[in-house]
Amino acid sequence: MRIFFTISRKDLEEYTLEVARAHAVTDELRRAFPDDDDEELDMIALLGAADDNIATVAAEPYRLVVAADAEVQYAGTEEYPSLVVPNKPVAWRDVAAIFADEPDAAPDVLAARGSDADAFDRCADWDLLWYDPTERLKLARELDARSL
Repeated sequence: MRIFFTISRKDLEEYTLEVARAHAVTDELRRAFPDDDDEELDMIALLGAADDNIATVAAEPYRLVVAADAEVQYAGTEEYPSLVVPNKPVAWRDVAAIFADEPDAAPDVLAARGSDADAFDRCADWDLLWYDPTERLKLARELDARSL
């Protein structure tokens, strides 16, 4: 199943990714959004992971989300119907894409991390840029430069 989960900058250099929770297009998510197509449901799962990043990663001025294929257990609730837990760590060979905020999103991301609800809402309007998994170390260097 294709899953979306948050990572931090340091995770870009790890051999495998320990994933406590992820989001996916589950049957429950489909029932919650019956009029949405697969592309829209993928975006809902991706944005769920991006929201997780704001809640769980401290101080980074960007959100990072990974899309990967993994076997999972459903862990959703009525409020979070896309929530899943991978059965094992995710290897980079199973990653399909990495998403990172565009540089101009930094003020809103940092404000959202500081519990600014309006900034949190604005984060949904920022584009998450797509990166191929082979670019992960290059992306790490780019993110380091943004943080200077």
